[in-house]
Amino acid sequence: MMNSPWLVSNFDNLNPANTLWTKQHNVWSNPEKEEDRYLRFEQWWGDFIKLRGDELQYMVDNLFVGNKLSTAQIVTQDGIRLDIRDIKTPILCFCSHGDNITPPQQALDWILDNYDSVDEIRRHGQTILYCLNEKVGHLAIFVGTKVAAKEHSEFINYMDLIDALPPGLYEIVITDKREGDVGAELLVGDYAVRIEFRDLEDIRVLGYNSLEDEREFETVRRVSELNNALYASFVQPWLKAWVTPQVAAASLAMQPLRLDYAMFSDQNPMMGWVAPLAEQARAERKSTDAENPFLKAQQQFSDMMTQWLETFAERRDQTQEAVFHAIYGSPWLQASMGVRPDGSRPRPKPGTSPEDIAALAARIEELGSSMNQGGPFEAGVRALVYIAMGARTVDARSFETLRRLLEANPEITLAHFKDTVRTQWAMLTIDQEAALESLPSLLPQDAEARRSLFEKIKTIRTAAGELEGEAKRRLEEIEAMFNIAALPPSARRTSRKTEKAS
Repeated sequence: MMNSPWLVSNFDNLNPANTLWTKQHNVWSNPEKEEDRYLRFEQWWGDFIKLRGDELQYMVDNLFVGNKLSTAQIVTQDGIRLDIRDIKTPILCFCSHGDNITPPQQALDWILDNYDSVDEIRRHGQTILYCLNEKVGHLAIFVGTKVAAKEHSEFINYMDLIDALPPGLYEIVITDKREGDVGAELLVGDYAVRIEFRDLEDIRVLGYNSLEDEREFETVRRVSELNNALYASFVQPWLKAWVTPQVAAASLAMQPLRLDYAMFSDQNPMMGWVAPLAEQARAERKSTDAENPFLKAQQQFSDMMTQWLETFAERRDQTQEAVFHAIYGSPWLQASMGVRPDGSRPRPKPGTSPEDIAALAARIEELGSSMNQGGPFEAGVRALVYIAMGARTVDARSFETLRRLLEANPEITLAHFKDTVRTQWAMLTIDQEAALESLPSLLPQDAEARRSLFEKIKTIRTAAGELEGEAKRRLEEIEAMFNIAALPPSARRTSRKTEKAS
C-alpha cells in the first residue's frame, strides 16, 4: 500500500512560496474572507487516499516515466491496444502557461507524438481542441472558481458547437463580451467564444521535446526499469518480511502531512483550548485601518518573503534541470542503457494498420461518388463549411444564429446537422474542386429559393461582423453560384475552369 500524501508533499514542494507562506499569510491577514475558502480547500486537499503498490507502479511505468499511452504502446490483458487516435469524440485539452507541472508544451506534446500534420488528424476523423490560460496553476485549471466561471461554463454552453466541428486541430479563444460588439446579444454568458483553426506548427512554437530530450527520457525509463527490477529482487522481499500491519499503520500515521493535520485537529487533546479562544477572537476582532503603518509594513514583509521563496524555487528548478541534463544526457549512461545516439526517435510514432488504410480509401471512394447527392440543405452546409475553411475560425455568434434557424425548422435535427457537416467537410477535403462544381446541382431550381438560402448562409457567417480576405472572397464565390442560371453540368464545369484560369 502506497502512502499517497508523499505525492501531495511533492506537489506542495513545487511552490514553496504558497505552501510555506502565502496561504497562511492570507488567512491570518484576512480571516473573514479566507476562512471558508481555506477550510474547504484544506479539507479537500487533505482527504488522502491509499494507493496499492501495483496501481502506482503501473501508472509510473506506463503513464509517467514510460509515457506509453501517447504512442499506443499500452495493451490491455484482453489484447486491446489503447490508441488515442481511436477516440472519435472531441478531445478538449485544458492547459496554462502558469502550470509548472504540465505546461502547454507538455500537455499538447502527445499530438506531435502521433501526427506529422493536421491532415493526418483529419484522416483519423479526430477533433482536437485546446484552450490556453495565461496564468493559473495546475490545480486551478480544474478546480479554480474563476476558471470554472469562465472556461468550463463556456465549454458547457457551446458543447454543441464543439461537437459539430469537423475533424481537425483547433484552439478555443475566450474573451470578455463587450456591449458594442456585433451580435453580442447572441452570446450566452459573459464571454465571447471563437474557435480558430490551428496547425502543428502552432503546437511546436509552444515548445516540444527534441530528439536529445527524447533520448534522455528514454534513458530515465530504462534506468527506472533497472532500479525497479533490483528493488523487486533484493529489497522488496526483505521489506515484506519485516514490515508488519502495525508498522505499516504507524508509517501511514507518521507521514508529515497526516501528522500535521492530526496534531492541529480535535484528535489532539492538547488543542481543546483553541476552540474557545477562536470564538473569543472572532467576537472581539476589530478591523485595522488600511493606512495603518504596521499593516503596510506587514504586507511589505510578506511580499518580500514571497519573492524570496519564489526566487529560491526558480533557482532550485534551474539547478535540478541542469543536473538532469548532465546525468541523463551523458553519452556513457545512455550507451550503458542501450540508447543509441543516432537520429531515430526512441519512441517511434504509432503506425496505421492496413485495415484502417483500406477503410479510409473506401470512404474516400464513397464520398467521391456521392457529391451530387442531396438537396438545398446539403448545399447550404457545404457552402458554410467552404467559407469557414477560408476564414479559419468559427464564432459562437454564427453558431447561435445557425441554432436558431435550426429551431425554426424542427425537421432538421442537430444530430443530422452535425453528421452533414462532417460529410460535406470530408467532400471538400478530398476534392474541393469537384465538391464546388457539383454544389449548384444541389440547389433549388427556383431563383427566389436560392436567394433565400444564400441570405441565411450570409446571416450565419456575418453574425460576428463582416468577413474579410479569403472568407469574403469565398462568400462572393458562393453568391455567384447560388444565383447562377440553370446551365448544363458541362457548361458549369467549363465556366468554373475558365474563372479559375483567369
